[in-house]
Amino acid sequence: MPDGDATVPDIIEEPDVDVTVPDVIEADVIEPDGDADACAKDPCGGCTTPTGGSTACVTPPTTCDSTQGTCESSGLCSYTQVSNCDAGPDADAAPTCVSPSFYGTWLHVASATSSVQFVINADGTYTLTVLDTTSAVTANETLETGTWVQSGGYLIFTPVKASCPASLPIGNSTYSFNGTDLVLDDIVYASTAPETLGSGLTLVVGCTIAGTFTASPLAPVATTGTPIGTGTVGEPSIYGTWLDTVTPDGITYNLQTVLNSDCTYQLTVFNETSNATGNETIETGTFALNGANITFTELKATCPGNVTVGTTDYFFNGDQLLTGTVLYTTEPTTATLGAGLTLVVGCSVNSGPFTPYSLAPLTVPDGG
Repeated sequence: MPDGDATVPDIIEEPDVDVTVPDVIEADVIEPDGDADACAKDPCGGCTTPTGGSTACVTPPTTCDSTQGTCESSGLCSYTQVSNCDAGPDADAAPTCVSPSFYGTWLHVASATSSVQFVINADGTYTLTVLDTTSAVTANETLETGTWVQSGGYLIFTPVKASCPASLPIGNSTYSFNGTDLVLDDIVYASTAPETLGSGLTLVVGCTIAGTFTASPLAPVATTGTPIGTGTVGEPSIYGTWLDTVTPDGITYNLQTVLNSDCTYQLTVFNETSNATGNETIETGTFALNGANITFTELKATCPGNVTVGTTDYFFNGDQLLTGTVLYTTEPTTATLGAGLTLVVGCSVNSGPFTPYSLAPLTVPDGG
């Protein structure tokens, strides 16, 4: 069971934010860090441009099976073609904006002989298995089943049955998603296909008591401790409204990012200039999640410029979203920044005065 007396992981603590006024309100800086879009990558390993929206790419460096849409013969890759040819052999997976889910099977390999498996089910139940191999054909197995709820940035595990006869503590575990990994109390669990841990081995079910493993069956168990909150069964979602506030040089800026399930986003940067007025910079575009990275493609903005693509790492739980060095907290509803004020929409160009601009499409660079 994860430690019931957990502390908040370092990854969701407020990072040091060193932001100057131009950094917040200039389009080339508020975009997440990342390389500019150079060219589309041919799924067979080249760097080319797709032709007319077709799945076929110009001059692929190896043979592509146009029927199956996969690369073959060269051994460079073996993944499915995509219509925009944006995946290459250096990509871990095709980008997607599906919100991370903690339903499923999670595995932490503690050592060559010890593994921990969590199965978290959508019906609010869980199974925890600790497997310690004792030979090439035998292993000891400690089991625990129970119920779970989530409350803010915590998963609360309440044991119902266990192979350890002693009473067990209710586990208040901090959690976050690091890409496709689930982090519980700073322990990283990798998502795996459903499997029976120890399959093929002769298993002894029981519990380690006073340093000695003793056989004992899975049976009802008493609990100790207090849950950190009432919580609910259900998952957090990365979709929604996220807010951060920074105060460089004594000037307060509100950063609001809205992530939508259709893979679009809007970033609004607002600062109040008087009791009745405020300045607002807006950008919109698309986002994708790929492993531990989030990629923003800026398509429209109130700052004139080129279409840009920025990639940064991200961490996420029910209350907080960390992208690069920006730590957002969730907003229950999408509030209108500067509501009731007279707003000037635009941006500061080259650290100059704030200038009105309307939200407009950005320029596609030559060859982009």
